Amino acid sequence: MKFKNIKLSSVVTISILMLSFPLYKALSSEGNKLLIFLDALTITSLVMILLGVLYYNYLKGDFDASRYVLFRQRSGKEVDFDKYIKDKQTEKEDSFNYPLFLGIVYFIVAFLGSFFY
Repeated sequence: MKFKNIKLSSVVTISILMLSFPLYKALSSEGNKLLIFLDALTITSLVMILLGVLYYNYLKGDFDASRYVLFRQRSGKEVDFDKYIKDKQTEKEDSFNYPLFLGIVYFIVAFLGSFFY
């Protein structure tokens, strides 16, 4: 994972979206708000980790061959496979896996919060 590609605006945006569901669940509940917040944060972070693993496979190139076949069928053009793969790799060079990174961070936060609760 390359940490030099992190953009603060993306981290803030994804964090706001990721924390909106646990905050909504905690504020709309009648019971123990902290416990409900930590439970919802744990579930949200696990979903983000799952999405991050899928995105990692995408960045690694596991789906490039099937995307090449679909692209070739849809466009009707004959494109060289090696050139297509090289173009996709250059597109993915500056990418960062925000779902996996923030999912792990918020899972640790939820774990520590439940540990001290």
